[in-house]
Amino acid sequence: MLGQGLGTIAPWSTKYPPGGIPGGTGRKWFKQLTNVNSDENSEGSSQSTSSGNGTQGTLAGGDKINAWNGHDGTDKNFVQTESNEKPTYDGSEKTACAFSGSQFFDIDSDMGIASDSDFAIVVRFKCTNFDSERAIMGHDTNHSISLVNNQTIRVKVSGTARQFAPASNTIAADQYYILTIVRKDDSMSTYMRGGAYPVEELWGSEIASAAGALTISNLGASANDTNNFVGFISDVIVYTTNDGGLNRESNRMSLYNAIENKY
Repeated sequence: MLGQGLGTIAPWSTKYPPGGIPGGTGRKWFKQLTNVNSDENSEGSSQSTSSGNGTQGTLAGGDKINAWNGHDGTDKNFVQTESNEKPTYDGSEKTACAFSGSQFFDIDSDMGIASDSDFAIVVRFKCTNFDSERAIMGHDTNHSISLVNNQTIRVKVSGTARQFAPASNTIAADQYYILTIVRKDDSMSTYMRGGAYPVEELWGSEIASAAGALTISNLGASANDTNNFVGFISDVIVYTTNDGGLNRESNRMSLYNAIENKY
């Protein structure tokens, strides 16, 4: 529940908020349609519109998003000042951030994870094009999380790439998924929920030795204008100093329910 620190986490609520996303040191939470601001409409004319708390608010379809600010005490914000690189609001998808292959966010100050730290990263996304590598987030050639294709997830930490790929399962281009990456005691695992995997699918195999520092400064690209994402990203939760309890299956299930039942 909110306010819990490291260690065992009590059962989570099945809705955002209260209690849906546990807090504690190091949590960075970017909530769907919350703290989303637009300073340009679809034609590039200046404006000032924003989402509500989990609602469309005054946003209109095609509005260019200049800021997706952190929620509930998060001290980071996703920002973009270049007009042609701003993600957009797509009302039909009920998500704030649509990426068409040339848009991405910067972070106003880099998000760093220490080399020996546990961490967890959770992203709800729909990737609509797998013609090339599509980065969910990153910093440079040594730090990134990307979809290599519709089967392989690559996590690049301190220049070392770890790849997670199941024998036959794939990611559909017309479905939303929740990707969860957990590093606990230097072992890293990835999980996928959504589409043909309504409960949870361990994506590939656990990698036993996955230490290394990770820096994140972009959402929707591995670095500025590199491996740009195509599709939609609606939720981002990062635990930078602990795994948020997500090494436990029961906590992951509660988190999935919280994300999926927010409305």
